[in-house]
Amino acid sequence: MANNVGIALGMLLAPLMVTQDTSATSHDFVGFLVLQLVLSAVPLLGIVFGMPSAPPPLLGVGEVTRPAAPDAMRRVATTLLALLRHSDYRLLLVSFSISIGSIWAMSSLLAQVLQPFGVSNTTAGFMGAGNLAAGAVVAVTVGRWIDKHRSYKAPLLAANFVNTLALSIMCLGMTLWFPDSSSSTATTSSSTSTTGAKAAIFALYVIAGTAQNTVIPVCFEYAMEETFPLPNSVPGGLLMAGGNLVALLMVLVGSDMLGSAAVATQEEAVNAFAMVLGIAAVGGIVVLGAGETLARMTSGH
Repeated sequence: MANNVGIALGMLLAPLMVTQDTSATSHDFVGFLVLQLVLSAVPLLGIVFGMPSAPPPLLGVGEVTRPAAPDAMRRVATTLLALLRHSDYRLLLVSFSISIGSIWAMSSLLAQVLQPFGVSNTTAGFMGAGNLAAGAVVAVTVGRWIDKHRSYKAPLLAANFVNTLALSIMCLGMTLWFPDSSSSTATTSSSTSTTGAKAAIFALYVIAGTAQNTVIPVCFEYAMEETFPLPNSVPGGLLMAGGNLVALLMVLVGSDMLGSAAVATQEEAVNAFAMVLGIAAVGGIVVLGAGETLARMTSGH
């Protein structure tokens, strides 16, 4: 939840500080980068000077001997091999990497995709912030439900379905609700006829966020449950690595699909959005093949 709140603030600040109009200068970009530096340095200094070097020992447990760095690296390598042999975890890894990587790519391309439809960068920033804020609230609620029922696959499938449905309607709306920007009447009618369409696009992206930001914590817990008693930190780290790799590749492909012009055409924007949406839907389907073995729960942990 804290991660989502931080990213939401970043999505609000960026379009407000760095604009694409004629008033934007190099000082706008420098100011934004300095703010990023300060916001990154403050928590780092707090960690270095304000946190103990190790957590306090658990009650009734003696001091834990920490492995040397080479031994720790060998344990991580052994854990990675064990994870890749785990059939259910492999499916989770593929599903998470594709679906979450697509979601992250979509958030990166959102402003460029919506610009041909008259949606400003500032509005796109508010859409991203609303997406994350709504998702943080719903994720906490879903987490409490999972703590009570100990079911991971059903809420994960439901979240992927809601995300795909909301984004599919959004993609269809981009095709049907906006006048063709190349037509002679588009400039005179767009300001009055697309207000409702923009509001609907905004609402649909926020609804999608309730599902998108639920997938991440649910999938993390699901992976740790399936792979117990392997170390908890490695499955989540591998999931994040897969998601980041897919996001990088999709941002590159999506940027190429949007073309080299300052503003993409509506057709290019819809095609890029549909490409990301289609791949995200595939990621949601892959998780159907994963089992739901509650290894951690049955062991009493």
